[in-house]
Order: sequence, then C-alpha cells, then structure tokens
Amino acid sequence: MIPLPTPQKEPIVEGAPRGCKLLQTGLTYVRVKAVDDRTRYEAVKSRLRTMGEGTAQQVHSSMVPTPYSVREVENTLDEMALAEQDEFEKMAGLYRWKKHYRFRAREN
Repeated sequence: MIPLPTPQKEPIVEGAPRGCKLLQTGLTYVRVKAVDDRTRYEAVKSRLRTMGEGTAQQVHSSMVPTPYSVREVENTLDEMALAEQDEFEKMAGLYRWKKHYRFRAREN
C-alpha cells in the first residue's frame, strides 16, 4: 500500500487579512489586496452616491452586511474626497456627493 501525501496548509503571510487565499509568494497577497481595495472603493462610492450625503458611520450602516469596518469605510471616503474633489467633498465629518442635487431635483 502506497501512503498518500498529507495536504499541507498554505503559508501564513504576516499582515494578510483572514480568509485571504494565499499562494507561496507574498506577491499574491499584494494582488488580492489591490483587488479588494478597488472593490471596497467602488462599493463605498456607489453607496455614497445613492445616499447623497452621510457620515462614515451612516455609509457603513447602510452597507449591511459588509465585510468592511467603519474605519475602512472612513478611510475610503477620505481617499475619495481627495482623489475626486470635483465629485465628492468632506465638511465637518459629513461626506457629500456634489452632484446629488441634480438627481434629487428630477424626482420632484
């Protein structure tokens, strides 16, 4: 009888999020994280556009269930406010989509 090889666990990479599938290299972790960051950015952006305006906590609460923490949502909103200043702004903890009034006016 030939012994079967035992399955080996994938290596643990320090700093990798739980549940992240990793291969032998640390480079794979970077690719997975970049995709996850882009997905989070698009999800938060879409939610804020739908809401029009709100705090980081409100945006996070409206995304239930979500794999992202309030802190990750807040960091993403800050990134959006800096990267897309013509569309988004932050005023005293309130994030706002500047073009929201255009869509709201059409509803009436």
